Amino acid sequence: MEEDVTGSPSLMKMRKFLISSAWKNGKVARPSADYGKWAAEVASPEQAAFLDLNEIIAKRYEAMGEDKVKELFYGDHTHTNPDGAPVDATSVVEALKALSECPLCRYLRSDPSAH
Repeated sequence: MEEDVTGSPSLMKMRKFLISSAWKNGKVARPSADYGKWAAEVASPEQAAFLDLNEIIAKRYEAMGEDKVKELFYGDHTHTNPDGAPVDATSVVEALKALSECPLCRYLRSDPSAH
């Protein structure tokens, strides 16, 4: 699939985020030694925009605190519930808007709560 879009002027790769509500020593566990690292390695030679969603979302969760974050997940520590999904989505939108060039941004609402 990646080969199919390589060369496109609007190519953008985003880190597949596997952030969860798993905590260790007061911090959100980050998969930066495997999946996150591999995604960054693919994006770099392609000169693709890269969003470190693992880090972005982990920092947001840490600011919220472990107890509050656990309320944003179903019974497991991987899948967010309807209250948690907007937290992650807001993080993605903010990261996109922070890029110097983002062709997707013109399609994003300025107020995500407006339907």
